[in-house]
Amino acid sequence: MVKTACVSMITGILLICSTGCATQTDSITTKTQSVDDGTYTTKELTDTFPVGTPITTYIRKEEKLNVKHLTSITLTDGGVGRVLEATDGFVVVCGNEKGIFDVLIFKTMEDVKKYEQSLVR
Repeated sequence: MVKTACVSMITGILLICSTGCATQTDSITTKTQSVDDGTYTTKELTDTFPVGTPITTYIRKEEKLNVKHLTSITLTDGGVGRVLEATDGFVVVCGNEKGIFDVLIFKTMEDVKKYEQSLVR
């Protein structure tokens, strides 16, 4: 366990040094979460996927970080809300073909479903 954590920290440090500031958010998030199990807090997810992130960057980060994408919901403006599971709730990353335009946090999946139903009205 300690060996795995040390390897993860060293890898994160090397990534920061070799790639510069552009991918620092990825490296920091990867370093602080459990190795390859895709568990993140809502804060880590909202920091990793801020409003304005291009959709191609979102897809790349989501795959790289092994984020738990549970389902998607249809938004009223034709966008899609991608429901991500966090250790302390759920994050809905709202986006379209251009990028992320909103990020919402919910405590339970039931709250996400209520939000989705409110969009239908």
